[in-house]
Amino acid sequence: MNRLFVLAAATLALALSACGGASPEQQCKDAAAAACNKLYTCYTGAELDAIKMVYGATEADCNTYLTNAQSCSTKTSTSNACESGKTYDSAAASQCISDFKALACDALKAGMTPSSCNNVCK
Repeated sequence: MNRLFVLAAATLALALSACGGASPEQQCKDAAAAACNKLYTCYTGAELDAIKMVYGATEADCNTYLTNAQSCSTKTSTSNACESGKTYDSAAASQCISDFKALACDALKAGMTPSSCNNVCK
């Protein structure tokens, strides 16, 4: 298994931990769903097998894993959605998830994430 590949996939998923929809909790859940959809759509063969070893056998398993790993249920307000000292930006979160959904599979495989995701917590 290519450890660098698995690391890139994990990094991508974590970058989306606060992106997405309405409340911070829902945006976190939306981000997990978008990340899993992209991973399970873009990768095939041995690459997909490596993802499955980390995130689960199915896209639904991945969604459950990321939702729990990112503690989405604890992100109940903008005051606790980001680490201490950072401010949550709901509009930036929506832009992040939108940009991620539009990300080309080649860009994903190259380890790229939308720059808008850097603006969710700042």
